Amino acid sequence: MTSANQIVGILWFTFLRYKALWVVLPGVQILFSLAVFWGLPLIAGHSQDSSPITSGKTLCSVWLLSSIIIGLSICPQIISESNLSGYVDYVKTLPVRRSTIFLSELFVWLIMSSLGFVISFFVAMLKFRNLPPIRLESFLFAMLLVCIYVGLGIVLALYFKLGLVQLLSQALALIAFLFTPLLYPADRLPDWLVLIHWLLPFYPGLRVLEWSQGLLNVTYTELWRDFSVLFFWFVAPFVLAISRLRKRE
Repeated sequence: MTSANQIVGILWFTFLRYKALWVVLPGVQILFSLAVFWGLPLIAGHSQDSSPITSGKTLCSVWLLSSIIIGLSICPQIISESNLSGYVDYVKTLPVRRSTIFLSELFVWLIMSSLGFVISFFVAMLKFRNLPPIRLESFLFAMLLVCIYVGLGIVLALYFKLGLVQLLSQALALIAFLFTPLLYPADRLPDWLVLIHWLLPFYPGLRVLEWSQGLLNVTYTELWRDFSVLFFWFVAPFVLAISRLRKRE
């Protein structure tokens, strides 16, 4: 089997395995977008403010939170449930590279998530009259965040059993919400939490999204720390997942 046939075959297999999610996942993202677009401004105390900056930052927050929910909550639980039926053991027997297996999972989740992101933009247009146009780089950075969080979700599913995955996925999603300063300024964090705050891939992801939309008044070079953190969390899941897939039970 050639490399091209391997890639096409595993991609098609993965697409079919998640066929029910092609409708459910975008629907969940739409409902989540509606809840955040109408609820978050009320919680944050600027329900009457529909300026371009406010609406743009709210959309960035929705994209970030959607990525976290998909990657750290939905993805690991679904993959972990598939493991009970012997899915991982089965794909290990296929004549395909372990990196192809991981990347096919990542690619399918990326495509499913992108549909919801596009729809959420149109949902935002219903709420905000002054919504700034979405830049291509913003959408690409949002996809990068999906890759990071889904990669972490895959690692959880590969390394832990279903019960623990369910506990960890919910706990990590909650921590992600708490460490992403959407409802409070970042400088309100205690000093001992600042280091953790900057090392996790949540707040740097939000900063990069806002910067790519022109909502953060910093230069590209001033974001070196944010990009470094995101690069680390982009590579780490790939290495851990491939290592686990290569391990023989």
